[in-house]
Amino acid sequence: MYAVVEIQGSQFKVEKDQKLFVNRIDA
Repeated sequence: MYAVVEIQGSQFKVEKDQKLFVNRIDA
């Protein structure tokens, strides 16, 4: 089971129980 998330135009494939670290963006 996995999900594909898009952050700042980049796609990441995140599998179950996997941690995803991304650069924080200032709102």
